[in-house]
Amino acid sequence: MHRGRPVTEMTRTLLLVLLTGLTAGGQDNGFTLRVEVPVVSVDISVTDDDGRPVAGLAPDDFEIRENGIPQSIQYFGPSTAPYHTYILVDVSGSTENKWDFMRRAISRFVATLAPWDRISIGVFGQTLTTLSPWNPPGSQSLSALEPILELEPLGGTTELYRSLEEVVDDAFDEITERKAIIVLTDGRDTSLYLELAQRNRLREMEDDRQFRSAYRRVAESGVTVFFVAVNTDQNLESGNAGADEYRNLGIIFGDSPWPERYLEAVRLRMERLAEVSGGKVFFPRSIADVETPFGEIASALNEAYSLGYAPERRDGDPVRRIEVRVPGLPYEIRQSRTEYRFIPE
Repeated sequence: MHRGRPVTEMTRTLLLVLLTGLTAGGQDNGFTLRVEVPVVSVDISVTDDDGRPVAGLAPDDFEIRENGIPQSIQYFGPSTAPYHTYILVDVSGSTENKWDFMRRAISRFVATLAPWDRISIGVFGQTLTTLSPWNPPGSQSLSALEPILELEPLGGTTELYRSLEEVVDDAFDEITERKAIIVLTDGRDTSLYLELAQRNRLREMEDDRQFRSAYRRVAESGVTVFFVAVNTDQNLESGNAGADEYRNLGIIFGDSPWPERYLEAVRLRMERLAEVSGGKVFFPRSIADVETPFGEIASALNEAYSLGYAPERRDGDPVRRIEVRVPGLPYEIRQSRTEYRFIPE
């Protein structure tokens, strides 16, 4: 993976962002992460009075304020710029019974993309394998999905966080246009499960090195991450085949709350990764439910403007509130994020 980056004038203006999360129990535990980013990025959708997306806006049409202070736009991606979307599919044993569901879901999503967009498809279990390089959203890309049903479950560990980090570092290394990752998974990275099963301890986010590493890279990358999450505490199914960690924890711990707390911790980690990137987690219960989240994702990708700025001030309130406007025009603005936390150098 590419860890280093050349020093540029932009990286000399690094921000130190402090981002907070929650424990598996939902209480504030002071989880903090120091993240270095060259600019603060935010995706924007703009609609008119009738709810129709507004295309053709230029950088000068937008105004960004941070805590009320005007900012200079350092990066601008118009809504017509290509979106590079990496579709990352969990093919570990715990998702085996969902592979056909995932393949059909991806096919429906790809059909909604604009012809100038590009997609890449990869699968992960213990390791990451890219099945299709960057291609237009068409038959060539979809053909990469066919072998999924013929795969043997990838044995060993499920390396969700490392695979996500590898995609961020490698797949987008040469990409300058807008970019996103869609992850189809149950979110169950093996490291969290083993800690509970073997040590009777549910690792908190601030102690979870693999999660924190992926969180940091996602926060720094400018890649929007969406999860289509299956078999979580929000859409749990009974009678699953394959390696079911939740069922195993029920055998180990009996009627204790640990299995439920484990599923909650898994879900909260996905939500934090999506949140810090400006993305979202969806919890479909059936293939019919997939159309709504994939429709939302496709709309977000096809209609969004991407803006980035380096804050003009580095003192004052560490909580920085972001407000984007189109002055003088009656448009509705939706932002992928509205605030972040900042620590001066």
